[in-house]
Amino acid sequence: MSIFSKGLSLLTKWDKRWQHQPLISAIYTTYRKIFTILVIDVYAHIIALLFLLPNALFPTILDYQLPFYTPIVQNVVLIIDIITMTFFSTLLAKEYYQRRRPDHDATLIMMTMFYSTMTSFQNQNNFNVILIKNYFILILLVYAVVNSYILYQKLLKQPQNPLSFANIGWAAIIITIATVLKPFLHSAALQATINQYLSSSIFNHIPAILIFALILPLLSWIGISIPSDLLVSQASATAISENLNFFLTKHTTAHIPYPINLYNTFSMFSIVGGLALCLLLLFRSRNIGDQRLGQWSLLPSLFNNHQLLLFAYPLLLRPLFLIPMLVSPVVTTSLGYLAVKLHVITIPVYQVPLSTPYLIRAYLATNGNLIALAVSILLIIVSVLIYLPFFNIAMKSQKES
Repeated sequence: MSIFSKGLSLLTKWDKRWQHQPLISAIYTTYRKIFTILVIDVYAHIIALLFLLPNALFPTILDYQLPFYTPIVQNVVLIIDIITMTFFSTLLAKEYYQRRRPDHDATLIMMTMFYSTMTSFQNQNNFNVILIKNYFILILLVYAVVNSYILYQKLLKQPQNPLSFANIGWAAIIITIATVLKPFLHSAALQATINQYLSSSIFNHIPAILIFALILPLLSWIGISIPSDLLVSQASATAISENLNFFLTKHTTAHIPYPINLYNTFSMFSIVGGLALCLLLLFRSRNIGDQRLGQWSLLPSLFNNHQLLLFAYPLLLRPLFLIPMLVSPVVTTSLGYLAVKLHVITIPVYQVPLSTPYLIRAYLATNGNLIALAVSILLIIVSVLIYLPFFNIAMKSQKES
């Protein structure tokens, strides 16, 4: 047996044990229960990014705006986000507590998490504030709430009514702590900090871009959802503008000011793997549930939204899929960089709307270069091949269970 096979075997065993941990099992069960809400949330974002927001795909292409509807759309999407995250935290608290204390009432735990989550969203009326959705902090909060409640009950030494003064006091403390943690849950300051960091000139070099391609899927894997397209577009604004002006003036990409940057290297060629996994679910899996998930995930995956796969398959906190999630964007970004460096395709200089499908992104950014389209298709195939052995293991484990 090869070292790779032995490694996969050990990883598979670890993955199975990991999924049976009380907290992890509760997370996956919760996401299955709120799948319908997740679908609504994801598709609300897709519709807004395609049709309704000022920088949406079709308003940009067709040069039309709906200024009257923009605040309404932003608020509706924000409300759906809040509902989704509140349902998640509340049901997760119930699922986890019932695994720890099967015969105990989870009412107070659920109420505490509900109010803690809702309190953390107070005064959040800016759409951009919630673009970074931190499920990881919610999971940590649920873990702390449930275990602190169990410890608190032990310290009381005698059973208490869930709505007793002692328990209400504990709930008030937890809600206060959750309010203090609000900046870490979703924060414009956090987004601005990340944006400022990405604006550094270090990200005009391939090693830093590859590190970014490694870190971003790791954050997604633990549950921190970051809108990479938006951040990359903002952070690379100067490079995009100067490159385009140079190209329009000189009519060549030779000696272009920023031959390498996050936008024309990472954003054009990086594939975290959502689309690859979606294709495997559709054409490789024989499980009806997996195929339906693939059908629901196809449209969002085409437009670079992989949350349904991350939460519902799941990829979140699953050791088996951590390796392909890290390897795929690094490999595809490297291959895309080499294609540009070796002059297989021209440097992407045109800025495309944020929600442009990955498949045609490099094609449009190179002003219709067919080789760029072929490279994008090739990179999708490479990503599928990276995911394939891990997907096969997951299917085998699914059949055995």
